[in-house]
Amino acid sequence: MEDNYVKHRFGPIDVKGWKYNIDSILTYNKQTIYKISGTKSASQSTVMYIDSDDFSILKLELKQQMVNGEYYRRYLNLPDPHGLQETSFYMLFEFHRIGDKMYLKYQREEDSYNVFNKATNEIILRQSFVKELFVNNMLKDNVDGPAGKPMNMNKSVEGQASPFNPDFWRYYNAPVETSNESKIIKELEGAEIKN
Repeated sequence: MEDNYVKHRFGPIDVKGWKYNIDSILTYNKQTIYKISGTKSASQSTVMYIDSDDFSILKLELKQQMVNGEYYRRYLNLPDPHGLQETSFYMLFEFHRIGDKMYLKYQREEDSYNVFNKATNEIILRQSFVKELFVNNMLKDNVDGPAGKPMNMNKSVEGQASPFNPDFWRYYNAPVETSNESKIIKELEGAEIKN
């Protein structure tokens, strides 16, 4: 949550060093939207979809990646003989309007790393991660306070997650069985298998 570029005004929103172009003007759900692309360097690019009425950001993508065989590189120090080199990064935010305000509805982060030996620069392991956050309910009225312990804004969401609850996930977003499907299942269960 602390990486929300729009809320905290950094990344491509901090326009220093970025160059932008309006790629096209689109219509979506009777709404006029600007598609704007931006670059900061050969390896850093962004695409934003912006509401033409109030200039709110509906979608923002940021890519940092290899170009012409050269990696986007960010070295992270580890306190051992190994180093961690981030070789690509992708971030996506989508927002939607509730009342007169915009709220986060989806966030995705993709990272690729090389773990390497600091003495020899030999790559030991290549790894990739994907993190997604879906906001499926927004409470903004008649809220007395957070249910349970409030989350810490300075820590990652996954670091504060509750333990896995198999009972919750068993039926979460599962399609409801229709009456026709129920009838077919009963007929199949009652049918004799004939060879």
